[in-house]
Amino acid sequence: MVAGAIRSPSTRRYLRDFSEALFYRGTPLPGERLDWVEEEAMATLKNAGPRARLLFLSALYLVAWLAPLAVRRLPTLSRLPLALRITALSKLEESALFAPLILGLKTVLCFIYYEQPATLRELGQVSTCLRSPEPDRRLPLLPPDPPPTAASSARGLS
Repeated sequence: MVAGAIRSPSTRRYLRDFSEALFYRGTPLPGERLDWVEEEAMATLKNAGPRARLLFLSALYLVAWLAPLAVRRLPTLSRLPLALRITALSKLEESALFAPLILGLKTVLCFIYYEQPATLRELGQVSTCLRSPEPDRRLPLLPPDPPPTAASSARGLS
């Protein structure tokens, strides 16, 4: 199931639908940003271990099928307009039973989304991995004791 799900167009569609609802902030996200999140998530899934891949994909498929039921609509998430998708995901997140599914997906996708340079610029942040390191302001360490020599060993024995 897992290997086939990575290549499945529905996996990409569910990722995109979930991401679009998750990162909506009053205006639709640019398509290239959603494309980037989708591609990075798929690459992450391909490189993840089998157990992590199984958990992520299981959560994604469950959410895609269960969220519409929370707003009394037929599955899948792709059938819902954006506003209703946001409502459905919010209702699912409020339930104690399904919140871990939503929160797990949100965690992974937020890591991916917020590493985009354009997103960081909008937030007024600079990517720290491209910055030159700050000088080390800690006190220097004391030099290690020199190794014992034959002469100092002989003096210590007499």
